[in-house]
Amino acid sequence: REVRDEYALVLTLTDGHLGDGNFITQSLLLLVEDVNDNEPIFKPYQSSLMVLEDSGPGILTTVEATDSDEGPYGQVVYSLQELDGETDLFSVSTINGKGVIRLVGRLDYEKKFLYQLRVLATDRSNNERINTATAAILVKVQDVEDQPPEFVVVSPVTRVSEDAPVGTSVLQVRAVDGDRGVNNRILYSVTKGGEGVFDIDAHSGFLYTTTKLDRESTTNSNGAYIIEIMAQEESRAVYPAPSVRTEVTIILMDVNDETPTFRSKMYACEVNENAPANTPLTFLGHVVPQVYDFDQGNNGTFDMLIEDDEGIFEVTPRQGINEASFLIRVKDSSRIDFEKMSV
Repeated sequence: REVRDEYALVLTLTDGHLGDGNFITQSLLLLVEDVNDNEPIFKPYQSSLMVLEDSGPGILTTVEATDSDEGPYGQVVYSLQELDGETDLFSVSTINGKGVIRLVGRLDYEKKFLYQLRVLATDRSNNERINTATAAILVKVQDVEDQPPEFVVVSPVTRVSEDAPVGTSVLQVRAVDGDRGVNNRILYSVTKGGEGVFDIDAHSGFLYTTTKLDRESTTNSNGAYIIEIMAQEESRAVYPAPSVRTEVTIILMDVNDETPTFRSKMYACEVNENAPANTPLTFLGHVVPQVYDFDQGNNGTFDMLIEDDEGIFEVTPRQGINEASFLIRVKDSSRIDFEKMSV
């Protein structure tokens, strides 16, 4: 029928003597009745689409299929399948014989950047035979700058000796662009903590010392620095450029670089000349009988003794750690004689 849908026929009846006029003729028109024997055929279409990640709902493209059959057999409707099961992002509508494909959901490049759509063109047959055709469309999502950087290398706690030379690399951080399809360069900076003590290389992410370290300094907190580091994309498309921050803790390891120190510069004491052994001497004036050493652990251990007293007095305790109060007492009372001793 699709080649020729009607035939004009002339029917002649005769008794075998046509030349004698013994015949009659009858014209017939033969109409070929259609059956659903043709499948829809898609016209050339755009098989690959590039869609921005932040695109709003709207028309992406149209497809059109034709069917050579007549009536409902030749009328085409469209439906859509997403081969990976995503059914809420795209839709297709049949408008004037065309399939209008729309974006109806929100794309996210970081979750998925490639969709395989299958458009089905189906005729409107109401009998058992239904003819279909398929068009494949690949939707590629183009990334936009909507994600901050991500730290991929961070050492939350790092230790460094307090006698490390200036310029010592303490740790390295590394971040990458959160937008996988953009890949901006990352710049690093110290935004809080360690002022004047630490700095960071903007390109490599190496944190290094800028001055001599001192665990006992009041600029740190109990021998530690908490430093905030920012990673920022070098972007021209977004202002302000996307950034992310992280904290690292630098613990200064102690070295034995502190000298034990008396709280007072000079001490004066008195004791009765008849005082028995173990009698403590009385400190005169507003003095503090105490010794301190700011070093940590064994490095802060110190010994106390009295030099050149010939064993008349002794100090207790004989050893302290970091801080110790002391007293001086009589050791050999027989040698205390006011008339013989001079101060």
